[in-house]
Amino acid sequence: MVRPHLFLDVDGVLIGRPHPDSKQLCLALHAESFLRFALKHFHCTWLSSLTQTGDTEPALEHLGIFAPASFMELALDVDAEPWVHHKTEAIAARAPREFFWIDDAPTATERRWLRGRDQLERLIQVNTLKRPNGLLTAQGRLRAAASL
Repeated sequence: MVRPHLFLDVDGVLIGRPHPDSKQLCLALHAESFLRFALKHFHCTWLSSLTQTGDTEPALEHLGIFAPASFMELALDVDAEPWVHHKTEAIAARAPREFFWIDDAPTATERRWLRGRDQLERLIQVNTLKRPNGLLTAQGRLRAAASL
């Protein structure tokens, strides 16, 4: 069985805050268990300005500031897809209809692109800077949407 594709943003999704009033950045709450779940059920690709060139190294370096070695070991299994103007370019290049995308701030153009393809429900908006437990919600939505 082919696993669905999961595109993951970094800042605001995997890098968040311990609580909404904090100014401190940290690895988002539940990030390690979320990434373990994601890698088990999906083909995971970074979709971040950090990986816009298709190189995973900038994302790994950035995550390494906040994440323990156990998380970083998992993060090595995530690849990247280049894009120029909009993250949806990477989705179009990599994914057939069976994909999900987790991002904290998709642009209006990216939302229109998804809506025009009747795929807006594949976007799961998570902002762990404002809602630190957002990855739990995302995992629940992925379980339901992908029938896991």
